[in-house]
Amino acid sequence: MPAAVPTERELQALKVIWQLGQATVREICDAINQRGTELAYTTVLSLLQVMEQKGLIGHRAQGKVYSYFAKVE
Repeated sequence: MPAAVPTERELQALKVIWQLGQATVREICDAINQRGTELAYTTVLSLLQVMEQKGLIGHRAQGKVYSYFAKVE
């Protein structure tokens, strides 16, 4: 099965995760918004859920929050 190709918005989130190593939804949302794109927290959460289904990222539970990490380089 070929690797999933990230969309432009997914690539924005991946760049944040690559830079930080792992990140929460809030950290990813804040970083994307600082770069000029205004996205709601729930939009970023949905984006990350789709990315996880595609196999681009994974998550670990850290207390009450999930920390997302990249599965692709």
